[in-house]
Formats: sequence, structure tokens, C-alpha cells
Amino acid sequence: MAGYNVEQFWKVKDKTWLTERKAKWKQLEALLKAKGYYKGTDIRLFEQYFVKGNLQVEDLRALDLGTRPELNLLFQLAWHPSTDTNVWLEVLAYNCTEFDSFKLGYDRLASDGGCLLKRACYSPGGLATIFCDRDEQVYHFFFSNPTLLAYIATRPGELLDNGKFASVEKALGALDYSLRTNAFTYNSFESDDTSADFESEFLVVEHSVAYQYLKQIADFYTFERYQKETANGMDYVIGRYSDLADLYAARHHLGGVRKQVAELWDEQLQQAAPEWQVLWLQLKQDALANYQRPELKTQPEPEEPLIADTPEGDPWPDEMLALKRYLEQQGYAVTTTEPSVYAIMEQVFADRSIIFGGFLDDLYLEDEDYERPYPAFTKPLKMLCTLKGDAKLSYARRGERVSIKVNDERIGVVDLDYPEGPETAAYFTAVVRLAQVWFAEQVFLYGDEMTQLCILPKELVVWLEANGFENLAHRLVAATQRSADYPLRGLVLVFSGTFCDMKRHSVEFEAEVLGARVQQVLTRLTDYLICGNKPGASKLAKAEELGVTVIDTDGYQALVSQAE
Repeated sequence: MAGYNVEQFWKVKDKTWLTERKAKWKQLEALLKAKGYYKGTDIRLFEQYFVKGNLQVEDLRALDLGTRPELNLLFQLAWHPSTDTNVWLEVLAYNCTEFDSFKLGYDRLASDGGCLLKRACYSPGGLATIFCDRDEQVYHFFFSNPTLLAYIATRPGELLDNGKFASVEKALGALDYSLRTNAFTYNSFESDDTSADFESEFLVVEHSVAYQYLKQIADFYTFERYQKETANGMDYVIGRYSDLADLYAARHHLGGVRKQVAELWDEQLQQAAPEWQVLWLQLKQDALANYQRPELKTQPEPEEPLIADTPEGDPWPDEMLALKRYLEQQGYAVTTTEPSVYAIMEQVFADRSIIFGGFLDDLYLEDEDYERPYPAFTKPLKMLCTLKGDAKLSYARRGERVSIKVNDERIGVVDLDYPEGPETAAYFTAVVRLAQVWFAEQVFLYGDEMTQLCILPKELVVWLEANGFENLAHRLVAATQRSADYPLRGLVLVFSGTFCDMKRHSVEFEAEVLGARVQQVLTRLTDYLICGNKPGASKLAKAEELGVTVIDTDGYQALVSQAE
């Protein structure tokens, strides 16, 4: 679109600008992770836009939905380098003209725009909201900007959020619900001895989206709304708003931010439609009449100290005690007080333990993992090479793809634009397979969110598996088992020579469709060298050197038919 130029706003070639932008991203990233529901893929997508202005696009033409950006309009604006409303309108126009559809983000306004923030998630001088503290501007743009509202009016069936809060009205209703729910949260801290705990744990973000709504909530408490809500019965209405009245009655006792919020609710509801004013007055009077200031709690008598979580204490499960005793019988000292396989192995075999992170599930990365030496990806393999002693790791980057090798033999490729993708899983699986080649029958892989590989004595691996400790290395093997649909799954193949009427790249493509991983260079991980007519002499020699099985086309066809 003419007139909107990303490079005009994202000055990535300006080192000072880029450094400041990355520093701000770290603050935003911490808030996003604190939400708990944004995954590693989401975080990476957000970072690409925030730091570089890269707006990834979904191609939905196969579903007759055309194309649309993966980032909703709300985040595009809140995280834009510019705060100029005219620029935001350019971004809106860009989305309208460049894409077949786009998400507006009203659902995120409600869920991410709350006014309560845990102090542990806030650093003085840092960001307090995931909208980069632009909540007031965001609120007014999405709820009162005439251009955006006119766009919505012309496309009423195409708000495109496909969620609970897809419309303006539903988003406002969600904000209202959030604020009333917060009133219950405030009231749950009732007594004097917990009042300080609330103030130390939470702060109210006065510039949050929800707080902006609260400051003018009287405009939304109309006669029409009163009629709609009372149609469900007065008990229904009283139940929805009694927490607010209770909060108001306790405001002086609670103090701090809760008193501030309670009085703002009171101020707004006194300016609402007359019907709401009468209802609110009655609710306040009832709450004040029934309110009793909680008495100070006396200090409880000191309890007997709990039994420490020591290896000798009851808190240790039987299987952990059995593992401890077995290791001690083998001459290992178990000193950790944490009853888990992870803690025991980390303490006893610290120099033979390799942390993989959560590569079996989501991969959470830091900025440094996208730059040399790409530690999230290379560190596990580097540690394995150190244990081997005569292996050297290297890597090369082309664009956003990093090829990782050992002794000049490629182990795998990581796509930094899609680090949670199948290539990363295949790479980590190849690392485990390499460990199994180097340290036969000594590999024990375990863990859920944090996966760890240990190189252990063979007899310990046998004992662990025999006593109910799952070795995830077997799960990886099972995931590569061949079937009728994928008879070559899990096999690493290299082709050499010519193949009848088919070109070699066609044969290789067919093998990949059947589940194989095709390489151009032989390595110790190669399962078969498949030879057509006139195979390369150098490949045959290399296969003999590495001990790779060599088969002809008949042998290859037998592999394909074995699983059928």
C-alpha cells in the first residue's frame, strides 16, 4: 500500500534504536510469559513484529478465506513504534487493502486489559501492561475512533475474532465482568492480617484498559441496560452487583488501591441512569448495615516442625527411596533432599547430564538463542561431544536456517523462523540417536517440561527401566516406527547412482513421502546407502568406513514392502 512504509518506523539499521527496542521487548516478553497462556510460538511471532516489524501472513486460500496476518490489529497498534493516531489509521487501511481479512483483537482487550497486576511481574520504570502502557490510547481508538467503528459497521458479520468477545459490545461487557470479578478478589482479602499481603502482592494499573472503562462506566449503565438485566429477575441483578456493594462497605478498612477502586465505582454509579442510582443506593445501604469489621486474629500457637523432605523422611515416594538405596549400594552418595529423578541425576551425575529443555513439547527461547552460538540448540550437542572426547561441533547459518554438524557431518537443521517446528524435533531426535550410537545402552532420557539426557552405566539404565522409570529414548524410537503408510519412517537414507526411468531426486522425494530422512552425505547416523546403476566409488568407500549397510534397488523395494 502506498503511503505506509514499515522501514519508516522500524529503524533496524540504527543500532541505538534497535538496542532500545530489544530492551523494551524484554520487558514486554516478561509480561506476556507471566500471562501463562502464550506459547513459545506466540512469543516468537510477537518478537518478530515488535523488534523487526515482520508481519507473518496466513495463507488460507485453500479454505477460500484468502490471506490474513497472524497478528491481530490490536497488537499491531499497541506494539507499533509510533503512537500517532494517524499512523494507526494507516495501519488499519493497510490491513484493509493488503489482506482478505484480519482479526481486530477485541477478545484480547478484555482478557489482557485487566487493571490488577502482580507486583512480582513489575519492575519500577518498566512496562506495566502488555499494550506497552498505551492502554488509554488503545481504549479510545477501539471504542470511539469513528474510522474504525465505521469499518466495523460496514462489515458487521466480519469481525473475524471468532471468539467470545468479537464485537465492541461484547468487549465492553467483558471488561465490565472483569471489573466486577476483581471486586470479589478484593473482598477475598478481608482481615487486617491479610490487608498488607494484598497491597504487597497486587497493584492497580490506573492506565489499564479496564480502568479506562471504569472511569466512564456511568455512560454504559443506561435505562436500556437496566431493562435488559432486570428482565432476568432482581435476584439475578442483586447477585451480580452485591460484591461491589460489599467492597464499598469495607473500603475504609481495606484501604489502599481497593478503597480507590470502590470509591470510583460509587462515583460512576451515582452518575448512571436513575434506575441504576436507586438500585446502587439500596445495595450500599444493605451492605453497610450488614458489614462487620473483621476482628484481629490472634497469633496461633507455634506448630510442631514438619518432617523435612530428607531421603530418610516419609515424603519420599517408595520408588525414589529404592533408587537412592540402589545408587548408594553402587557407591554413589545421594545428598539431594528433593525426591525426583531429575534432582538425583543432576546431583549424582552432574557431569554426564545434558539439558534439552522442552523439545518434546513447547520450546521457550531467549533472545540469545537466535544469535551465535545458538545455545538452546547447540549446547546439548556440544556437551555430548565433550563426553565423547574426539568429536567437534560446528554450525553454519544461511538466512534463518542453521545447519549443525559434528566432525563435518550434518546432524540436523534448525529454522529460526519456526524453531518449534518438525525440523527442530528431528534435530534433537538425531542428537539422541547419536548418543545411542556413541554410548550404546547407556542413554537414559527423562523429564516432561524439562527433558534431560544422561549417559549412565549400563546396569543403572537396566535397573531404572526394570523398576518403572520410563526411558523417553524408547518413546522417540516408537515415534519413528514404520507402518504401512510410512514404511520408511525413522530411516536415514543416502542414494547413489541412477535409477531406471526415474531421476534420483524423484526417488529421494518418494522416499521422504514414505517417511525416510534423505541425506546427501553419509554419516554414522545413516541406516542405508541405496545404490542404483553406477554408484559413486567414494560413497561406497565411505559406507564401508562407517559401517553403513549397502543395498541395491531390490533391497530398497523390500524395505518398502516390509511394513505392508
